[in-house]
Amino acid sequence: MIRAEVNQTLLPSRWRVSPRWLQTLLNVAARILRLRSAGSLSLAFVDHRAMRRLNRSYRGKDRVTDLLSFGGRKDQKFLGELLIAWPYARRQAKARGKTWEEELALLIAHGLLHLRGYDHETKKESRVMFSLQDKILKQFFYARS
Repeated sequence: MIRAEVNQTLLPSRWRVSPRWLQTLLNVAARILRLRSAGSLSLAFVDHRAMRRLNRSYRGKDRVTDLLSFGGRKDQKFLGELLIAWPYARRQAKARGKTWEEELALLIAHGLLHLRGYDHETKKESRVMFSLQDKILKQFFYARS
């Protein structure tokens, strides 16, 4: 099981994450990723300015991105931290014809996969990572229907 500490202070109340919704998503992901022991992660929503600054500092890219993930130490149960630029993600959802829930689930699943060491730098890595991401999302939305 994965526990999450969530900071939603910058997020308008109508877009806030329900603890039950998030826990269901994390439970599905833990099952698919075969996470046997309990772990935790931190999830925070930030604005454009903060995300651009962080992306520039940590990745050398002077632009806003939807998601940044920072892995925890391997010897600890803390998986790491996910940061989501909520205004950017909201616009991205609209442009893709997705709901906020769908976009948010995708970003959290994607970020969790990065925290577990998956990446999409090569075609092979992309196939593996996006296959797991799709599986998590399909099972999550099926479990909720």
